[in-house]
Amino acid sequence: MTRTALRLSALLSLTLASLQAASVSDLTYTSDGSGITITDCLTSATGAMDIPATIDGLPVVKIASRAFQSCNKITSMTMPNTITSIGSYCFFNCDLMETIQLSTGLSTIATATFRSCDSLDNVVIPEGVLKLGSYAFFGADGMTSVSLPSSLTSIGNDAFDYCQALESIEIPAGVSSLPSRLFENCILLSNITLNEGLQTIKAYAFLNCQSLTSLSLPSTVSNIEAAAFDNASALVSVSIHPNNTTYASNGGSIVSNNLTTLEHVTEGTSGSYTIPFSVTSIASTALDGCDKITTLTLNSAITTFTSSYLSGCNSLTSIQVEIGNTTFSSTGGVLFNLDATELIAYPRGLTGAYTIPEGVTSIANSAFNNCDQLSSIQFASTLIQLAPLRSKAVTALLRRI
Repeated sequence: MTRTALRLSALLSLTLASLQAASVSDLTYTSDGSGITITDCLTSATGAMDIPATIDGLPVVKIASRAFQSCNKITSMTMPNTITSIGSYCFFNCDLMETIQLSTGLSTIATATFRSCDSLDNVVIPEGVLKLGSYAFFGADGMTSVSLPSSLTSIGNDAFDYCQALESIEIPAGVSSLPSRLFENCILLSNITLNEGLQTIKAYAFLNCQSLTSLSLPSTVSNIEAAAFDNASALVSVSIHPNNTTYASNGGSIVSNNLTTLEHVTEGTSGSYTIPFSVTSIASTALDGCDKITTLTLNSAITTFTSSYLSGCNSLTSIQVEIGNTTFSSTGGVLFNLDATELIAYPRGLTGAYTIPEGVTSIANSAFNNCDQLSSIQFASTLIQLAPLRSKAVTALLRRI
């Protein structure tokens, strides 16, 4: 069903809800003598569901896993504060539920609680909740905002994955880690506040966050895993609190606090990019996915560089070297060692034919890795050592020689 069709269905359901509301008669429940657990609900339940505080004279304290799964005619939910536990997948696929008032007695939002609740929006997680489970809001793709409590200390992986309408969020200070794929495919997320106390950003935390242009990291962040910002293609600026003892920022770059290691270059960086002057080493994944950079310039201090550093730099047409570098040189945008006897890296965006200059005696391992736009290679007569080229296109060219 298209989103337009879903919205029309929602309006129709709201109209019907004025004539009929969901009630306790739609619920199945059990009792242990001291409290009530709701275990199921008729999928025909329609309109607003107000869960009562008591049933048969006993307090309603739990909602079992999948109790309201696919109750896709319910449009709103009110939960009494007597409830202290809701199970995993509790509201899975309640795709017309637009609002929910959660119990203040909750301490955990379980795994996939609101998964695929397509119409849910402006959710307020109450104070007292400590844990937000994995996949909690996975696929809640109509949700534009969610308010997290200051009591929160843990968020599970993929909690907001595919929340494609989510625009802004603030992570409470008690949360020390952003897990893997937390905001994957949050394509409209443009404003995120990260508070002091955050320590770790896991791999792919911001995967495909295509509207995020800038990010501020607190002083407490000490571990940013590789690919944390993978395919965050609009990200051009990361600022880091000056009191951070692990990282520092340099425009679109994240560098080590002592400014000597290039840790990450944002994927929104475009055109010409020069390695910051103080950097002496480059993390192996620092340039991953920087497919908007066309010219890369190594500063005078860099002593180690391989073609493997250029993974995903598919628009790169030139590698330059600053004057004073005692390890590398550049000719025609191709990187060589200082005396130009070894070809180190060939830019992946260069097209057409290439003639290896006379005087070159060796080619570094993977120098032509993924240079699939090459049409032909002319080898120098001085060439002695040919390392594995690891490119389907280049291998095909060699077969024709």
